[in-house]
Amino acid sequence: MRIGIIGGAECGEPSLRAVADEGGHDLEFHRGQTSSRSSASLEAMMARCDLVVIATDVNSHGAVRLARELGRSVGREPVLCRRIGRTRLRELIAEASQRETTRAISVASQRPTVRPGAPRPSASLVA
Repeated sequence: MRIGIIGGAECGEPSLRAVADEGGHDLEFHRGQTSSRSSASLEAMMARCDLVVIATDVNSHGAVRLARELGRSVGREPVLCRRIGRTRLRELIAEASQRETTRAISVASQRPTVRPGAPRPSASLVA
């Protein structure tokens, strides 16, 4: 899973990266700056990441609002946290993994089943 953290992680970046590496995840950071170039890189990061966390304690109201709007524009609902540390990151990764597992099971259970003895669709009809 690719995880993005917006703001507040500069000091704790090595320890947060270690948590992500333990689970085989990729971790990206954005400082939360909202200049035109930074907002373009923020939008690109949000499009790449499966989980986006916004630290609200260190970001301005405008930066949080912009990050939420950019996230929604690319189909992501960011997680808002007052602060982000090793324990909270582990919790968020576990929650996101659980959601993905539940979603995969739900999709698998909705697949049509073929009854024994029923005719199977020909290869030309299957898309």
